[in-house]
Amino acid sequence: MLTAPLVTVLLPAFNAASWLSAAVDSVLAQSLSDFELLVMDDGSTDSTAELLGRYADARLRVVRQANRGLVEVLNHGLDLARGKYIARMDADDVAHPLRLAHQVAFLEARSAVGICGTWFRVRGGQRPSKVRTPTGHDEIAATLFFRSAFGHPTVMFRRSFLAQSRLRYAAAARHAEDFDLWVRARACTRLSNIPEYLLEYRLHAGQSSAEHLLAQSDAAARIRLRQLDNLLPGATDDEQQLHLRTCGGHLFEEVADLLHARAWLDHLEQANRKVAMFSRKAFGEALASTWAHCCQRARFSSREVFRVFISRQYSALGLENLRRHFVLARRVFAH
Repeated sequence: MLTAPLVTVLLPAFNAASWLSAAVDSVLAQSLSDFELLVMDDGSTDSTAELLGRYADARLRVVRQANRGLVEVLNHGLDLARGKYIARMDADDVAHPLRLAHQVAFLEARSAVGICGTWFRVRGGQRPSKVRTPTGHDEIAATLFFRSAFGHPTVMFRRSFLAQSRLRYAAAARHAEDFDLWVRARACTRLSNIPEYLLEYRLHAGQSSAEHLLAQSDAAARIRLRQLDNLLPGATDDEQQLHLRTCGGHLFEEVADLLHARAWLDHLEQANRKVAMFSRKAFGEALASTWAHCCQRARFSSREVFRVFISRQYSALGLENLRRHFVLARRVFAH
């Protein structure tokens, strides 16, 4: 390929032979053909190299190296990418045929957007599901205060933005390196998600996120506390722990614990009103979503959970969002 492609699809692979063919085939079948598929083989010891060697497509570019880990592989791939846009992809996922075309068209029409993700489908769990990430910049920015707002393998970067901002994945945030990158990018570009299901995300026991859940949780906690310090400088140790319980996977065994989480979210809302770190409306929606997640993690009477859920004041929410969360709660807590 003599001229630079429009898109580089960056796909790291480590012992991925079980799933890799489906991922590669889905990229090579894209409706947009002006791309290179850059597969970074991170020292695989299975048949990954042999499998890749069977492809004769000139758009496939394979780089093999000693095992260095995902952060280093991704950063090396960003340095090697030649496309105007860089699309992330994982070796166990499948891209919709229109994925690249739709993301390129979106970014071509919106020069201020530096990172664009999409909605995605999940399979491999107890039942297939669909994930709708927030779509607008304000909503994404507010959601990132609590959790990631992108499906990592759905994103497409504007390469010029990465070069100008010098953003790279951080080894210090290993296992939550994507969450960390989105939070840092929030300050220097517009962020968007296309409301279309353009990727199928596969859950399985062997994937990196499943193997490193504790390290991922610890890294995500550091990212959340870093942001909390910007909104509420000098938060006490107890407040920090309450924040992590509210944002993370903590199970609420007692009504009092859930009420503490509710009070904390109200405190965050008041803090944001004072400093205007986030759009008031978008932050209110992120708070409401976080509150719904807290109630889903309660482990006492469903009727009592529902009573506590609807007791919170949704001052920043419109009626449509309130209705949506109300319906969600009825579906989750009804037996």
